[in-house]
Amino acid sequence: MGPMGTAAITRTPVIIVEDNIGIAFLLAEQLRAEAEQLHAFDMDGQHQIVASGYRLLRTLDAQVEQTVRLIILDYMLSDGECLPVLARLRDEEGKNAHPALHPEARIIGWSANEQSVTTFRAARADGFISKHRDPKLLIQDVLHTLQRLHNADWFELR
Repeated sequence: MGPMGTAAITRTPVIIVEDNIGIAFLLAEQLRAEAEQLHAFDMDGQHQIVASGYRLLRTLDAQVEQTVRLIILDYMLSDGECLPVLARLRDEEGKNAHPALHPEARIIGWSANEQSVTTFRAARADGFISKHRDPKLLIQDVLHTLQRLHNADWFELR
């Protein structure tokens, strides 16, 4: 069972929170194309793209415990900033606070707002990728960031 008595019904290793439908479709295609490289990080299987912080939390609540390994979190969401959501995912020591998150799960913020880097870092995200980079290369940027995070607490690509 998931939190609050909901049935844990899915295993989703990657969740992208993006409210721009065009970017979301592009990311879904990239995830399919890079499935083999994601396998190296134990991120096989279905991925989810959700458009709001509320949907992210609902999606996490429906996961089998410790199965989510990566969340790519947009700064501005359809239901506001991501900070209240991020605060529910990480405790004050930076450890994963939601039961669906794998102990080694990574949360990477991304935004066109360069000042959000400071916000993501203060909220205990693991990294940042600027939306000013080529969106067609986001998953490649994510893989690069994951490789760098293997030996670091924070990594950013602007």
